[in-house]
Amino acid sequence: MKLLVFRFAKACGLFALSRWLTRRGLRILCYHGIWLGEGHYGNFLFMTAEKFAARMAFLARSGYPVLSLEDAVAGLKDGTLPPGATAITIDDGWHGTYRHMLPALEAHRLPATVYVTTYFAERQSPVFDLVVRYLLDRAGPRELDLAALGVAGGGRVALGEAEARAEAGATIMAHGRERLDGPGRDAFGAQLADALELDYQVLLEQKVFHLMAPSEIEDAVRRGYDIQLHSHRHSIPLDDFDGLAREIADNRARLEPVAKRRLRHFCYPSGIYEQSVWPHLEALEIDSATTIEQGINFAGAPPLALKRLLDGQEVELIEFEAELCGFVELTRRLRRAFRPRRGAGAVPAPADQGAG
Repeated sequence: MKLLVFRFAKACGLFALSRWLTRRGLRILCYHGIWLGEGHYGNFLFMTAEKFAARMAFLARSGYPVLSLEDAVAGLKDGTLPPGATAITIDDGWHGTYRHMLPALEAHRLPATVYVTTYFAERQSPVFDLVVRYLLDRAGPRELDLAALGVAGGGRVALGEAEARAEAGATIMAHGRERLDGPGRDAFGAQLADALELDYQVLLEQKVFHLMAPSEIEDAVRRGYDIQLHSHRHSIPLDDFDGLAREIADNRARLEPVAKRRLRHFCYPSGIYEQSVWPHLEALEIDSATTIEQGINFAGAPPLALKRLLDGQEVELIEFEAELCGFVELTRRLRRAFRPRRGAGAVPAPADQGAG
């Protein structure tokens, strides 16, 4: 039904009208990685190389001016954005980003920012938590004995149910954080795959869950791509300023010698943030921070809570276009405007706030 509504709206000229009404807003696209394994895994986390290339081709011919993140953030602040201004951001810095996304961007001369988390990039081992989730999801309806794997407090788990898999995954990830070092987590991944009769070696050989190597990050910079901050360990403690400062300092220590400049743009790991951290980020010379909240940014948007438009493998082109042109943004604003407020009747907010 949603796709039919979008197609009808486009045919009636509502996409074109929405693009004009939201022309002063900044669209920040959000991508993650490219799936390098068999079949497909993940929606917003991984796309196929073919789908990403098709998206970039569509974007290039659609007439939206694609700016660097630096220029986009400055233009939003100064009110100097061209109509329909768009920026492309890619989170984490996966090896698949280097292999497939950068060439697709180069083919259309599109600038992009890659937010790089550096711990696993530096170690060049697969991201443990994702390995665990993937192996459990691929295991099928079988039982897993966590105690036999040395997981404290573990027992037998039936993996046929999503809730049981999620609980087992959380237990294993906690075990990895609290009891294992880096090599220990790598060895546990191989042990878990063996217990589930899955091929761990192919994940290593294809670098399915690897981030870009330091040499690949350097090459991306040489090719003109913007590298920015995403924390060192893909985590920031929201209630610990010293821990926050350490995560960003460790991230900067690895990336700034490569970028050869001060890095001032940040992406919240997993999109988790609180307004209470904004003064701390400002003290750390962070000029902008992006979330995974869906939406377009207009004048007055807080620079440390910029919204983005998330694209994914299961997002149809018409859905992507509906977000990009601002049609979905306007419908979101209408829903908020007529949503009843607690303790009172519905009080509409200005439908054109920030648009036009």
